Amino acid sequence: MKKQEKTRDRPYIPNYGIEKSDNGLLSWDFVQNEMKNAKNYWLSTTRSDGRPHAIPIWGSWINDNFYFGGGLETQNRKNLAKNPHIVIHSESGTKTVIIEGTVAIEENKDLIKVIQKDYMRKYNIDHPPPFYRVKKTKAFCWDMNDYAGTPTRWKFKDSTE
Repeated sequence: MKKQEKTRDRPYIPNYGIEKSDNGLLSWDFVQNEMKNAKNYWLSTTRSDGRPHAIPIWGSWINDNFYFGGGLETQNRKNLAKNPHIVIHSESGTKTVIIEGTVAIEENKDLIKVIQKDYMRKYNIDHPPPFYRVKKTKAFCWDMNDYAGTPTRWKFKDSTE
């Protein structure tokens, strides 16, 4: 699977004393490390009436992409069937990663086996398909140990904002 092209800059966060230069921007390795090593993630979707819906989920970061499963009758699956836009947040509030994007069900059978193997490693569960893949549009990250110096935004090639 081809990796998405991305650019890195500072997010606009007024009145917090955020560094204006590129000094301290975090690397993509920071995102990779936090997403790969997290055990739990926060998933945010939108209900059909516009209300937000957030839940903790399990997932896998494989080949620069985030994948997650879940029951077919869950609220988040119903939400995604009507609106594929999503926000994924790493479990840490200190070393924070937030990914915005859209989802599609993963169809690649070989990749599904890799995802299932990762679920077994992380959660000791043989999780059946389907799995969603998040197509990233933006990502934000920062380290609260240096909040003013580290906020970083990534925009992906398909992003319109």
